[in-house]
Amino acid sequence: YWAGWGGHAILDYAALLATGTEGIRERIRLAETRDSTPEQQAFRQALGVVCAGIDGFAVTYAQAARQLALETTDAHRRAELEACSRRCLHVPRYGARTFPEALQSMWFVHVLDGCDSPGRLDQFAWPYLEADLRAGVLSESEAQGWVDHLWERFEEHRSWNVCVGGVRADGSDAANPLTFLALDAMRRSGNRAPNLSLRLHRQSSPELWRAGLASIATGCGMPALYNDEVIIPSLMSLGIPAPDARDYAMNGCSQIDIPGQSHMGLEDGEINLLKCLELALHDGVDPRTGTQIGPHTGQACSFDTYAQVLTAYKAQVEHFVQRLVAAANAVQKAHAETSPNLLRSLLTSDCIDRGVDFKAGGPRYNHGQILTQGIANTADSLAVIKTLVVDAGSVTWDELLNNLARDFPDEAFRQQLRSRAPAFGNGDDTVDGIASDIVGHLFRCLGRHRTWRGGIYGGGAIVFTRGIEFGRQVGATPDGRRSGTPLADSVGPSAGRDVHGPTAMLQSVSRVPQELARSAYVLNVKCGRRAFSESAPAVLSLLQTYFALGGQQLQVNAVDA
Repeated sequence: YWAGWGGHAILDYAALLATGTEGIRERIRLAETRDSTPEQQAFRQALGVVCAGIDGFAVTYAQAARQLALETTDAHRRAELEACSRRCLHVPRYGARTFPEALQSMWFVHVLDGCDSPGRLDQFAWPYLEADLRAGVLSESEAQGWVDHLWERFEEHRSWNVCVGGVRADGSDAANPLTFLALDAMRRSGNRAPNLSLRLHRQSSPELWRAGLASIATGCGMPALYNDEVIIPSLMSLGIPAPDARDYAMNGCSQIDIPGQSHMGLEDGEINLLKCLELALHDGVDPRTGTQIGPHTGQACSFDTYAQVLTAYKAQVEHFVQRLVAAANAVQKAHAETSPNLLRSLLTSDCIDRGVDFKAGGPRYNHGQILTQGIANTADSLAVIKTLVVDAGSVTWDELLNNLARDFPDEAFRQQLRSRAPAFGNGDDTVDGIASDIVGHLFRCLGRHRTWRGGIYGGGAIVFTRGIEFGRQVGATPDGRRSGTPLADSVGPSAGRDVHGPTAMLQSVSRVPQELARSAYVLNVKCGRRAFSESAPAVLSLLQTYFALGGQQLQVNAVDA
Protein backbone atom coordinates (compact mmCIF):
# COMPACT_ATOMS: atom_id res chain seq x y z
CA TYR A 1 0.00 0.00 0.00
CA TRP A 2 1.08 3.59 -0.49
CA ALA A 3 0.00 7.00 0.77
CA GLY A 4 1.69 10.31 0.16
CA TRP A 5 0.17 12.25 -2.71
CA GLY A 6 -1.40 15.60 -1.87
CA GLY A 7 -3.89 15.41 -4.70
CA HIS A 8 -5.01 17.05 -7.91
CA ALA A 9 -7.75 19.68 -8.02
CA ILE A 10 -10.10 21.42 -10.44
CA LEU A 11 -10.70 25.07 -9.62
CA ASP A 12 -13.89 27.10 -10.03
CA TYR A 13 -13.02 28.63 -13.38
CA ALA A 14 -16.66 29.54 -14.01
CA ALA A 15 -16.60 31.87 -10.99
CA LEU A 16 -13.23 33.29 -11.98
CA LEU A 17 -14.46 34.16 -15.46
CA ALA A 18 -17.76 35.55 -14.21
CA THR A 19 -16.52 37.86 -11.44
CA GLY A 20 -12.75 38.01 -11.71
CA THR A 21 -10.54 38.46 -8.67
CA GLU A 22 -12.55 41.60 -7.84
CA GLY A 23 -15.62 39.44 -7.26
CA ILE A 24 -13.58 37.08 -5.13
CA ARG A 25 -12.34 40.01 -3.06
CA GLU A 26 -15.95 40.98 -2.44
CA ARG A 27 -16.70 37.46 -1.19
CA ILE A 28 -13.73 37.72 1.17
CA ARG A 29 -14.97 41.09 2.46
CA LEU A 30 -18.44 39.69 3.11
CA ALA A 31 -16.98 36.70 4.97
CA GLU A 32 -14.89 39.04 7.11
CA THR A 33 -18.04 40.78 8.39
CA ARG A 34 -19.08 37.60 10.20
CA ASP A 35 -17.77 36.50 13.56
CA SER A 36 -14.53 34.66 13.05
CA THR A 37 -11.47 33.47 14.90
CA PRO A 38 -8.06 35.13 14.54
CA GLU A 39 -6.98 32.16 12.42
CA GLN A 40 -9.91 32.64 10.04
CA GLN A 41 -9.19 36.36 9.80
CA ALA A 42 -5.53 35.73 9.00
CA PHE A 43 -6.50 33.10 6.44
CA ARG A 44 -8.85 35.47 4.60
CA GLN A 45 -6.28 38.26 4.67
CA ALA A 46 -3.82 35.87 3.06
CA LEU A 47 -6.37 35.11 0.35
CA GLY A 48 -6.50 38.82 -0.42
CA VAL A 49 -2.73 38.79 -0.88
CA VAL A 50 -3.10 35.91 -3.33
CA CYS A 51 -5.65 37.92 -5.34
CA ALA A 52 -3.15 40.76 -5.57
CA GLY A 53 -0.47 38.30 -6.68
CA ILE A 54 -2.67 36.94 -9.48
CA ASP A 55 -3.43 40.45 -10.71
CA GLY A 56 0.24 41.44 -10.57
CA PHE A 57 1.18 38.34 -12.53
CA ALA A 58 -1.22 39.34 -15.33
CA VAL A 59 -0.06 42.97 -15.34
CA THR A 60 3.54 41.80 -15.79
CA TYR A 61 2.47 40.01 -18.97
CA ALA A 62 0.47 43.03 -20.12
CA GLN A 63 3.57 45.19 -19.78
CA ALA A 64 5.74 42.66 -21.57
CA ALA A 65 3.28 42.40 -24.46
CA ARG A 66 3.09 46.17 -24.69
CA GLN A 67 6.89 46.44 -24.83
CA LEU A 68 7.10 43.83 -27.58
CA ALA A 69 4.44 45.73 -29.54
CA LEU A 70 6.57 48.86 -29.40
CA GLU A 71 9.61 46.98 -30.66
CA THR A 72 8.08 45.12 -33.63
CA THR A 73 7.87 46.53 -37.15
CA ASP A 74 5.21 44.00 -38.22
CA ALA A 75 1.86 45.80 -38.12
CA HIS A 76 -0.16 42.57 -37.81
CA ARG A 77 2.02 41.30 -34.96
CA ARG A 78 1.84 44.72 -33.26
CA ALA A 79 -1.96 44.58 -33.31
CA GLU A 80 -1.89 41.06 -31.81
CA LEU A 81 0.44 42.13 -29.00
CA GLU A 82 -1.56 45.26 -28.22
CA ALA A 83 -4.76 43.18 -28.01
CA CYS A 84 -2.94 40.72 -25.76
CA SER A 85 -1.79 43.56 -23.51
CA ARG A 86 -5.34 44.88 -23.19
CA ARG A 87 -6.64 41.41 -22.30
CA CYS A 88 -3.99 40.93 -19.64
CA LEU A 89 -4.87 44.28 -18.05
CA HIS A 90 -8.52 43.26 -17.82
CA VAL A 91 -8.34 39.59 -16.79
CA PRO A 92 -8.30 37.85 -14.43
CA ARG A 93 -9.07 40.93 -12.33
CA TYR A 94 -12.37 42.11 -13.80
CA GLY A 95 -13.86 38.95 -15.27
CA ALA A 96 -14.02 37.84 -18.89
CA ARG A 97 -16.09 39.53 -21.60
CA THR A 98 -15.02 37.54 -24.65
CA PHE A 99 -13.85 34.03 -25.51
CA PRO A 100 -10.17 35.07 -25.83
CA GLU A 101 -10.41 36.81 -22.45
CA ALA A 102 -11.98 33.67 -20.96
CA LEU A 103 -9.12 31.52 -22.21
CA GLN A 104 -6.49 34.04 -21.08
CA SER A 105 -7.99 34.34 -17.60
CA MET A 106 -8.22 30.57 -17.22
CA TRP A 107 -4.66 30.14 -18.48
CA PHE A 108 -3.11 32.54 -15.97
CA VAL A 109 -4.63 30.73 -13.00
CA HIS A 110 -4.06 27.32 -14.59
CA VAL A 111 -0.32 28.05 -14.80
CA LEU A 112 -0.22 29.40 -11.25
CA ASP A 113 -1.89 26.15 -10.10
CA GLY A 114 0.88 24.07 -11.63
CA CYS A 115 -0.93 23.25 -14.89
CA ASP A 116 -3.22 20.74 -13.26
CA SER A 117 -6.67 20.03 -14.75
CA PRO A 118 -8.96 22.73 -16.19
CA GLY A 119 -12.06 20.55 -15.87
CA ARG A 120 -15.15 21.15 -18.04
CA LEU A 121 -13.70 23.60 -20.56
CA ASP A 122 -16.69 23.33 -22.88
CA GLN A 123 -19.02 24.37 -20.05
CA PHE A 124 -17.31 27.31 -18.35
CA ALA A 125 -15.95 28.84 -21.58
CA TRP A 126 -18.90 28.18 -23.88
CA PRO A 127 -21.06 31.18 -22.83
CA TYR A 128 -18.27 33.54 -23.92
CA LEU A 129 -17.73 31.77 -27.23
CA GLU A 130 -21.46 31.59 -27.87
CA ALA A 131 -21.78 35.36 -27.34
CA ASP A 132 -18.80 36.07 -29.63
CA LEU A 133 -20.20 33.83 -32.38
CA ARG A 134 -23.64 35.39 -32.11
CA ALA A 135 -22.21 38.92 -32.23
CA GLY A 136 -19.95 38.08 -35.17
CA VAL A 137 -16.83 38.91 -33.13
CA LEU A 138 -15.40 35.48 -33.94
CA SER A 139 -16.06 33.00 -36.74
CA GLU A 140 -16.12 29.28 -36.01
CA SER A 141 -12.78 28.83 -37.79
CA GLU A 142 -11.26 31.61 -35.67
CA ALA A 143 -12.65 29.95 -32.56
CA GLN A 144 -11.04 26.68 -33.66
CA GLY A 145 -7.77 28.57 -34.00
CA TRP A 146 -7.99 29.74 -30.40
CA VAL A 147 -8.73 26.20 -29.21
CA ASP A 148 -5.87 24.79 -31.29
CA HIS A 149 -3.53 27.39 -29.78
CA LEU A 150 -4.71 26.43 -26.29
CA TRP A 151 -4.01 22.76 -27.07
CA GLU A 152 -0.44 23.61 -28.01
CA ARG A 153 0.02 25.42 -24.69
CA PHE A 154 -1.45 22.41 -22.86
CA GLU A 155 1.12 20.18 -24.58
CA GLU A 156 4.05 22.51 -23.87
CA HIS A 157 3.26 22.66 -20.16
CA ARG A 158 1.98 19.06 -19.71
CA SER A 159 -1.44 20.03 -18.43
CA TRP A 160 -3.36 17.12 -17.00
CA ASN A 161 -7.00 16.65 -17.93
CA VAL A 162 -9.71 18.47 -19.90
CA CYS A 163 -13.25 17.10 -19.69
CA VAL A 164 -15.99 17.71 -22.27
CA GLY A 165 -19.55 16.52 -22.87
CA GLY A 166 -21.82 15.03 -20.24
CA VAL A 167 -24.95 16.59 -18.78
CA ARG A 168 -25.87 19.91 -17.19
CA ALA A 169 -27.00 20.32 -13.58
CA ASP A 170 -30.61 19.68 -14.66
CA GLY A 171 -29.68 16.45 -16.44
CA SER A 172 -30.00 17.74 -20.01
CA ASP A 173 -27.31 17.13 -22.62
CA ALA A 174 -24.39 19.53 -22.15
CA ALA A 175 -22.56 19.01 -25.46
CA ASN A 176 -22.16 22.20 -27.51
CA PRO A 177 -20.02 23.46 -30.42
CA LEU A 178 -17.02 23.98 -28.13
CA THR A 179 -17.18 20.26 -27.25
CA PHE A 180 -16.58 19.45 -30.91
CA LEU A 181 -13.86 22.10 -31.30
CA ALA A 182 -11.94 20.46 -28.44
CA LEU A 183 -12.35 16.99 -29.95
CA ASP A 184 -11.19 18.31 -33.32
CA ALA A 185 -8.13 19.98 -31.75
CA MET A 186 -7.22 16.67 -30.14
CA ARG A 187 -7.78 14.69 -33.34
CA ARG A 188 -5.60 16.94 -35.47
CA SER A 189 -2.83 17.60 -32.95
CA GLY A 190 -2.36 14.08 -31.60
CA ASN A 191 -0.72 15.69 -28.56
CA ARG A 192 0.08 13.76 -25.41
CA ALA A 193 -1.45 16.48 -23.26
CA PRO A 194 -3.91 17.17 -21.96
CA ASN A 195 -5.66 13.89 -21.25
CA LEU A 196 -9.00 14.50 -22.94
CA SER A 197 -12.06 12.94 -21.29
CA LEU A 198 -15.40 12.64 -23.07
CA ARG A 199 -18.48 12.18 -20.89
CA LEU A 200 -21.30 10.24 -22.54
CA HIS A 201 -24.85 9.28 -21.55
CA ARG A 202 -28.08 7.88 -22.98
CA GLN A 203 -28.97 11.14 -24.77
CA SER A 204 -25.50 11.75 -26.25
CA SER A 205 -25.85 12.31 -29.98
CA PRO A 206 -24.48 9.88 -32.59
CA GLU A 207 -22.42 12.83 -33.87
CA LEU A 208 -20.67 13.15 -30.51
CA TRP A 209 -19.87 9.44 -30.37
CA ARG A 210 -18.52 9.58 -33.93
CA ALA A 211 -16.40 12.66 -33.18
CA GLY A 212 -14.88 10.88 -30.19
CA LEU A 213 -14.11 7.74 -32.19
CA ALA A 214 -12.65 9.80 -35.05
CA SER A 215 -10.05 11.14 -32.63
CA ILE A 216 -9.38 7.70 -31.14
CA ALA A 217 -8.93 6.25 -34.64
CA THR A 218 -5.83 8.40 -35.18
CA GLY A 219 -4.00 6.38 -32.55
CA CYS A 220 -3.66 9.22 -30.04
CA GLY A 221 -5.64 7.21 -27.46
CA MET A 222 -7.98 10.10 -26.68
CA PRO A 223 -10.57 10.94 -25.69
CA ALA A 224 -11.07 8.46 -22.89
CA LEU A 225 -14.78 7.67 -22.65
CA TYR A 226 -16.77 7.99 -19.40
CA ASN A 227 -20.29 6.84 -18.61
CA ASP A 228 -22.49 9.39 -16.81
CA GLU A 229 -25.10 6.70 -16.13
CA VAL A 230 -22.71 4.91 -13.74
CA ILE A 231 -20.51 7.70 -12.39
CA ILE A 232 -23.24 10.16 -11.36
CA PRO A 233 -25.15 7.63 -9.18
CA SER A 234 -21.83 6.54 -7.67
CA LEU A 235 -21.13 10.13 -6.59
CA MET A 236 -24.66 10.55 -5.30
CA SER A 237 -24.12 7.50 -3.06
CA LEU A 238 -21.56 9.65 -1.23
CA GLY A 239 -24.32 12.13 -0.40
CA ILE A 240 -23.42 14.54 -3.20
CA PRO A 241 -26.64 16.15 -4.54
CA ALA A 242 -27.56 15.33 -8.14
CA PRO A 243 -26.82 18.82 -9.58
CA ASP A 244 -23.28 18.73 -8.18
CA ALA A 245 -22.72 15.07 -9.08
CA ARG A 246 -23.74 15.85 -12.66
CA ASP A 247 -20.98 18.47 -12.81
CA TYR A 248 -18.16 15.97 -12.22
CA ALA A 249 -15.00 16.13 -14.30
CA MET A 250 -11.90 14.02 -14.67
CA ASN A 251 -8.72 15.09 -12.95
CA GLY A 252 -5.09 14.05 -13.25
CA CYS A 253 -4.94 10.77 -15.17
CA SER A 254 -8.57 9.71 -14.75
CA GLN A 255 -9.71 10.53 -11.22
CA ILE A 256 -13.20 11.87 -10.55
CA ASP A 257 -13.64 15.34 -9.04
CA ILE A 258 -16.35 17.97 -8.53
CA PRO A 259 -14.92 21.17 -10.09
CA GLY A 260 -14.49 24.05 -7.69
CA GLN A 261 -16.19 22.25 -4.82
CA SER A 262 -14.04 19.40 -3.64
CA HIS A 263 -10.78 17.92 -2.48
CA MET A 264 -11.44 14.29 -3.38
CA GLY A 265 -7.99 13.05 -2.41
CA LEU A 266 -7.16 11.69 -5.82
CA GLU A 267 -4.56 9.01 -5.14
CA ASP A 268 -4.75 9.00 -1.37
CA GLY A 269 -3.17 5.58 -1.63
CA GLU A 270 -3.05 2.29 -3.53
CA ILE A 271 -3.59 -1.32 -2.55
CA ASN A 272 -2.23 -4.42 -4.27
CA LEU A 273 -4.87 -7.15 -4.08
CA LEU A 274 -2.51 -9.80 -5.45
CA LYS A 275 -0.06 -9.14 -2.63
CA CYS A 276 -2.92 -9.62 -0.17
CA LEU A 277 -3.59 -13.04 -1.70
CA GLU A 278 0.10 -13.95 -1.57
CA LEU A 279 0.11 -13.12 2.15
CA ALA A 280 -3.09 -15.11 2.69
CA LEU A 281 -1.35 -18.19 1.26
CA HIS A 282 1.54 -17.75 3.72
CA ASP A 283 -0.18 -16.85 7.00
CA GLY A 284 0.66 -13.17 6.59
CA VAL A 285 4.37 -13.76 5.89
CA ASP A 286 5.92 -12.14 2.83
CA PRO A 287 7.65 -15.12 1.13
CA ARG A 288 10.08 -12.76 -0.60
CA THR A 289 11.55 -11.54 2.71
CA GLY A 290 10.33 -14.02 5.33
CA THR A 291 8.86 -11.12 7.33
CA GLN A 292 5.46 -11.22 9.01
CA ILE A 293 3.75 -8.16 7.53
CA GLY A 294 0.12 -9.26 7.54
CA PRO A 295 -2.11 -10.80 10.19
CA HIS A 296 -2.04 -14.54 10.93
CA THR A 297 -4.79 -16.06 8.79
CA GLY A 298 -3.67 -19.69 8.61
CA GLN A 299 -1.40 -21.80 6.44
CA ALA A 300 -2.75 -22.54 2.98
CA CYS A 301 -2.20 -26.27 3.37
CA SER A 302 -4.74 -26.22 6.21
CA PHE A 303 -7.52 -24.83 4.01
CA ASP A 304 -10.02 -27.49 3.02
CA THR A 305 -12.58 -25.23 1.39
CA TYR A 306 -12.56 -22.26 -0.94
CA ALA A 307 -14.49 -20.29 1.67
CA GLN A 308 -11.53 -20.63 4.04
CA VAL A 309 -9.16 -19.30 1.37
CA LEU A 310 -11.47 -16.39 0.65
CA THR A 311 -11.84 -15.59 4.36
CA ALA A 312 -8.07 -15.46 4.79
CA TYR A 313 -7.67 -13.29 1.70
CA LYS A 314 -10.37 -10.84 2.78
CA ALA A 315 -8.86 -10.59 6.25
CA GLN A 316 -5.56 -9.54 4.68
CA VAL A 317 -7.35 -6.95 2.52
CA GLU A 318 -9.23 -5.50 5.49
CA HIS A 319 -6.02 -5.33 7.52
CA PHE A 320 -4.16 -3.42 4.84
CA VAL A 321 -7.09 -1.15 4.08
CA GLN A 322 -7.06 -0.16 7.74
CA ARG A 323 -3.31 0.51 7.64
CA LEU A 324 -3.63 2.35 4.36
CA VAL A 325 -6.34 4.77 5.45
CA ALA A 326 -4.49 5.41 8.72
CA ALA A 327 -1.38 6.34 6.73
CA ALA A 328 -3.41 8.42 4.26
CA ASN A 329 -5.13 10.28 7.10
CA ALA A 330 -1.77 11.01 8.72
CA VAL A 331 -0.54 12.42 5.40
CA GLN A 332 -3.71 14.52 5.00
CA LYS A 333 -3.22 15.96 8.47
CA ALA A 334 0.44 16.72 7.74
CA HIS A 335 -0.46 18.45 4.46
CA ALA A 336 -3.06 20.59 6.22
CA GLU A 337 -0.64 21.60 8.97
CA THR A 338 2.48 22.19 6.88
CA SER A 339 1.53 23.04 3.28
CA PRO A 340 -1.72 24.97 2.89
CA ASN A 341 -2.79 25.89 -0.63
CA LEU A 342 -4.21 29.40 -0.70
CA LEU A 343 -4.71 29.56 -4.47
CA ARG A 344 -6.93 26.49 -4.42
CA SER A 345 -8.71 27.78 -1.34
CA LEU A 346 -9.50 30.97 -3.25
CA LEU A 347 -11.29 29.08 -6.02
CA THR A 348 -12.91 26.19 -4.17
CA SER A 349 -16.41 26.53 -2.75
CA ASP A 350 -16.84 27.10 0.99
CA CYS A 351 -13.16 27.67 1.82
CA ILE A 352 -13.66 31.45 1.99
CA ASP A 353 -16.91 31.24 3.95
CA ARG A 354 -15.55 28.66 6.38
CA GLY A 355 -12.19 30.35 6.68
CA VAL A 356 -10.55 26.94 6.27
CA ASP A 357 -7.82 25.92 3.83
CA PHE A 358 -8.33 23.63 0.84
CA LYS A 359 -6.29 20.87 2.49
CA ALA A 360 -7.80 21.22 5.95
CA GLY A 361 -11.44 20.43 5.17
CA GLY A 362 -12.48 23.77 3.71
CA PRO A 363 -14.10 22.47 0.49
CA ARG A 364 -17.70 21.33 0.31
CA TYR A 365 -16.71 17.71 -0.46
CA ASN A 366 -13.70 16.08 1.18
CA HIS A 367 -13.84 12.45 0.15
CA GLY A 368 -10.89 10.17 -0.56
CA GLN A 369 -9.92 7.84 -3.38
CA ILE A 370 -7.86 4.67 -3.03
CA LEU A 371 -6.63 3.01 -6.22
CA THR A 372 -6.53 -0.75 -6.74
CA GLN A 373 -4.01 -3.01 -8.48
CA GLY A 374 -4.08 -6.67 -9.47
CA ILE A 375 -7.80 -7.36 -9.93
CA ALA A 376 -7.56 -9.82 -12.84
CA ASN A 377 -4.46 -11.58 -11.46
CA THR A 378 -6.15 -12.07 -8.10
CA ALA A 379 -9.40 -13.33 -9.65
CA ASP A 380 -7.51 -15.75 -11.92
CA SER A 381 -5.40 -16.99 -8.99
CA LEU A 382 -8.44 -17.60 -6.81
CA ALA A 383 -10.12 -19.38 -9.75
CA VAL A 384 -7.13 -21.74 -9.99
CA ILE A 385 -7.31 -22.47 -6.26
CA LYS A 386 -11.07 -23.02 -6.34
CA THR A 387 -11.16 -25.07 -9.55
CA LEU A 388 -8.02 -27.18 -9.39
CA VAL A 389 -6.98 -27.32 -5.73
CA VAL A 390 -10.27 -27.33 -3.79
CA ASP A 391 -13.00 -28.55 -6.15
CA ALA A 392 -11.19 -31.02 -8.45
CA GLY A 393 -8.24 -31.88 -6.20
CA SER A 394 -6.08 -32.29 -9.32
CA VAL A 395 -3.43 -30.00 -7.83
CA THR A 396 -2.30 -30.32 -4.21
CA TRP A 397 -1.40 -27.43 -1.96
CA ASP A 398 2.16 -28.78 -1.71
CA GLU A 399 2.53 -28.87 -5.50
CA LEU A 400 1.19 -25.37 -5.86
CA LEU A 401 3.17 -23.77 -3.03
CA ASN A 402 6.44 -25.49 -4.00
CA ASN A 403 6.12 -24.27 -7.59
CA LEU A 404 5.32 -20.75 -6.41
CA ALA A 405 8.31 -20.71 -4.07
CA ARG A 406 10.64 -21.78 -6.90
CA ASP A 407 9.03 -19.55 -9.59
CA PHE A 408 7.62 -22.48 -11.61
CA PRO A 409 10.60 -24.71 -12.40
CA ASP A 410 8.08 -27.07 -14.03
CA GLU A 411 6.72 -25.24 -17.11
CA ALA A 412 4.23 -28.02 -17.82
CA PHE A 413 2.73 -27.49 -14.36
CA ARG A 414 2.51 -23.73 -14.96
CA GLN A 415 0.71 -24.29 -18.24
CA GLN A 416 -1.65 -26.70 -16.51
CA LEU A 417 -2.70 -23.91 -14.13
CA ARG A 418 -3.23 -21.53 -17.04
CA SER A 419 -5.14 -23.91 -19.30
CA ARG A 420 -7.36 -25.90 -16.93
CA ALA A 421 -8.82 -23.05 -14.85
CA PRO A 422 -11.01 -20.25 -16.22
CA ALA A 423 -9.48 -16.82 -16.75
CA PHE A 424 -11.16 -13.44 -16.28
CA GLY A 425 -12.18 -11.78 -19.53
CA ASN A 426 -13.83 -14.73 -21.26
CA GLY A 427 -17.41 -14.47 -20.04
CA ASP A 428 -16.97 -17.34 -17.55
CA ASP A 429 -19.41 -17.16 -14.64
CA THR A 430 -17.04 -18.67 -12.08
CA VAL A 431 -14.08 -16.35 -12.43
CA ASP A 432 -16.27 -13.35 -13.27
CA GLY A 433 -18.14 -13.97 -10.02
CA ILE A 434 -14.85 -14.09 -8.13
CA ALA A 435 -13.77 -10.76 -9.65
CA SER A 436 -17.11 -9.22 -8.74
CA ASP A 437 -16.81 -10.52 -5.19
CA ILE A 438 -13.28 -9.24 -4.49
CA VAL A 439 -13.87 -5.81 -6.08
CA GLY A 440 -17.18 -5.34 -4.27
CA HIS A 441 -15.58 -6.43 -0.99
CA LEU A 442 -12.74 -3.92 -1.33
CA PHE A 443 -14.94 -0.96 -2.28
CA ARG A 444 -17.45 -1.65 0.50
CA CYS A 445 -14.58 -2.00 2.96
CA LEU A 446 -13.14 1.36 1.91
CA GLY A 447 -16.56 2.97 2.26
CA ARG A 448 -16.56 2.19 5.99
CA HIS A 449 -13.59 4.52 6.57
CA ARG A 450 -13.54 8.31 6.95
CA THR A 451 -10.94 10.69 5.57
CA TRP A 452 -9.14 13.05 7.94
CA ARG A 453 -10.63 15.91 5.91
CA GLY A 454 -14.14 14.76 6.83
CA GLY A 455 -15.31 12.65 3.89
CA ILE A 456 -15.64 8.98 2.94
CA TYR A 457 -13.10 6.78 1.21
CA GLY A 458 -13.95 5.27 -2.14
CA GLY A 459 -12.07 3.01 -4.49
CA GLY A 460 -11.09 2.94 -8.14
CA ALA A 461 -8.57 1.31 -10.45
CA ILE A 462 -6.14 3.37 -12.50
CA VAL A 463 -3.21 1.09 -13.30
CA PHE A 464 -1.31 2.22 -16.40
CA THR A 465 2.43 1.69 -15.82
CA ARG A 466 1.96 1.16 -12.09
CA GLY A 467 1.27 -2.51 -12.76
CA ILE A 468 4.95 -2.93 -13.50
CA GLU A 469 6.18 -1.60 -10.15
CA PHE A 470 3.45 -3.31 -8.14
CA GLY A 471 4.23 -6.59 -9.91
CA ARG A 472 7.83 -6.38 -8.77
CA GLN A 473 6.63 -6.68 -5.18
CA VAL A 474 4.85 -10.02 -5.68
CA GLY A 475 6.33 -13.47 -6.18
CA ALA A 476 4.96 -16.17 -8.48
CA THR A 477 1.18 -16.53 -8.19
CA PRO A 478 -1.37 -19.29 -8.85
CA ASP A 479 -2.54 -17.74 -12.13
CA GLY A 480 0.79 -18.82 -13.66
CA ARG A 481 2.31 -15.37 -13.43
CA ARG A 482 6.05 -15.50 -12.78
CA SER A 483 7.74 -13.70 -9.88
CA GLY A 484 8.19 -9.96 -10.26
CA THR A 485 6.36 -9.68 -13.59
CA PRO A 486 3.74 -6.98 -14.26
CA LEU A 487 0.15 -7.07 -13.12
CA ALA A 488 -2.79 -6.55 -15.48
CA ASP A 489 -2.62 -3.02 -16.92
CA SER A 490 -6.26 -2.10 -16.22
CA VAL A 491 -9.48 -3.56 -14.82
CA GLY A 492 -9.58 -5.90 -17.82
CA PRO A 493 -7.99 -9.33 -18.20
CA SER A 494 -4.33 -10.15 -17.78
CA ALA A 495 -2.38 -9.90 -21.02
CA GLY A 496 -3.19 -12.75 -23.38
CA ARG A 497 -5.73 -14.44 -21.11
CA ASP A 498 -8.89 -13.31 -22.95
CA VAL A 499 -9.30 -15.68 -25.90
CA HIS A 500 -13.00 -15.41 -26.73
CA GLY A 501 -13.05 -11.96 -28.28
CA PRO A 502 -14.00 -8.45 -27.21
CA THR A 503 -17.67 -9.20 -26.55
CA ALA A 504 -16.85 -11.81 -23.90
CA MET A 505 -14.14 -9.58 -22.44
CA LEU A 506 -16.47 -6.60 -22.05
CA GLN A 507 -19.17 -8.85 -20.65
CA SER A 508 -16.78 -10.10 -17.95
CA VAL A 509 -15.68 -6.62 -16.90
CA SER A 510 -19.27 -5.34 -16.84
CA ARG A 511 -20.19 -8.00 -14.25
CA VAL A 512 -18.07 -6.24 -11.63
CA PRO A 513 -20.14 -3.76 -9.55
CA GLN A 514 -18.64 -0.64 -11.12
CA GLU A 515 -21.28 1.59 -9.53
CA LEU A 516 -19.34 1.09 -6.29
CA ALA A 517 -16.20 2.65 -7.83
CA ARG A 518 -16.07 6.26 -6.70
CA SER A 519 -12.86 6.95 -8.55
CA ALA A 520 -12.39 5.90 -12.16
CA TYR A 521 -12.54 2.19 -13.02
CA VAL A 522 -10.29 2.23 -16.07
CA LEU A 523 -10.53 -0.39 -18.81
CA ASN A 524 -7.81 -0.36 -21.47
CA VAL A 525 -8.87 -1.77 -24.83
CA LYS A 526 -6.69 -2.24 -27.90
CA CYS A 527 -8.34 -2.19 -31.30
CA GLY A 528 -6.89 -2.61 -34.78
CA ARG A 529 -6.87 0.68 -36.67
CA ARG A 530 -8.64 -0.92 -39.63
CA ALA A 531 -11.63 -1.63 -37.41
CA PHE A 532 -12.37 2.11 -37.22
CA SER A 533 -12.58 2.39 -40.99
CA GLU A 534 -13.93 -1.02 -41.98
CA SER A 535 -16.16 -1.83 -39.00
CA ALA A 536 -16.84 1.52 -37.37
CA PRO A 537 -20.57 0.83 -36.70
CA ALA A 538 -19.68 -2.44 -35.00
CA VAL A 539 -17.02 -0.77 -32.84
CA LEU A 540 -19.49 1.94 -31.86
CA SER A 541 -22.16 -0.64 -30.99
CA LEU A 542 -19.67 -2.65 -28.93
CA LEU A 543 -18.64 0.35 -26.84
CA GLN A 544 -22.21 1.59 -26.37
CA THR A 545 -23.32 -1.87 -25.25
CA TYR A 546 -20.55 -2.02 -22.65
CA PHE A 547 -21.79 1.28 -21.23
CA ALA A 548 -25.39 -0.01 -21.30
CA LEU A 549 -24.23 -3.03 -19.26
CA GLY A 550 -22.82 -0.77 -16.55
CA GLY A 551 -19.26 -0.11 -17.71
CA GLN A 552 -17.83 3.08 -16.25
CA GLN A 553 -14.90 3.93 -18.52
CA LEU A 554 -13.11 2.93 -21.71
CA GLN A 555 -9.58 3.85 -22.77
CA VAL A 556 -9.42 2.73 -26.42
CA ASN A 557 -6.09 2.53 -28.19
CA ALA A 558 -6.06 2.14 -31.98
CA VAL A 559 -2.96 0.12 -32.83
CA ASP A 560 -1.40 -2.07 -35.49
CA ALA A 561 1.13 -4.85 -35.25
